[in-house]
Amino acid sequence: MKIIILVQGCEDYPYKAIQDAQMNTWDNVQVDNVDTYFYMGNDKHEEETELVVQTIVSPFKEKSVSKHKKIFVPCSENYNMMHWRYKLALDYIWNKDWDFIFRTNTSSYVDKQKLFNFANTMLTEKCYCGIDGGGFASGCGVLISRDVAKIFKDQFDSHPTDSEDCLMGTYATKNGIEITKGAKRFDYYFADHSNGLPNIYHYRCKSDTTDRTKDIQAFYDIHKTK
Repeated sequence: MKIIILVQGCEDYPYKAIQDAQMNTWDNVQVDNVDTYFYMGNDKHEEETELVVQTIVSPFKEKSVSKHKKIFVPCSENYNMMHWRYKLALDYIWNKDWDFIFRTNTSSYVDKQKLFNFANTMLTEKCYCGIDGGGFASGCGVLISRDVAKIFKDQFDSHPTDSEDCLMGTYATKNGIEITKGAKRFDYYFADHSNGLPNIYHYRCKSDTTDRTKDIQAFYDIHKTK
């Protein structure tokens, strides 16, 4: 069983710094059969799709050094085109060897080994697993099987929409797919962790302020516990 983590990233301030912090922490830990791609729009060269591989040396000396993969898809960076960037990222990785996609964003810390262990308990068909946001799985972290990914890849269109995760829920429902139960997520800045963090695969690190450096600090704080 193999997983690809697709992280919706951005090269603009402050998101590039947050993305780099993800690479320095959780994505700098190599886990067999789990691969990560950071995907983002390419406003300057919309006719091109390219893969950039960079090596990040983690400040955590005991952690391994990973090569991090960025995909620049031919799409605007506008917020209302998030779904189309996702569809193009799926196009790019479609012929690679994988069973599940975990779609997340720059607000997340992912424990890749625990994600692999969790996915190994899921059915490999009709898996659409995330925190229920009211009829759709929250786009902060959604585990989907290949058949569900094919629905999004084949049926999404380029019409702008302000809610990517609601759109995923709409298409899943149209195709008879319900939210798969069992998703785990801990909201770092909105839940009590005075007695320690839960030992799960997904931590949402977006703070309740506009100060995105707090997200970065959360990544490093969590990483120290691993």
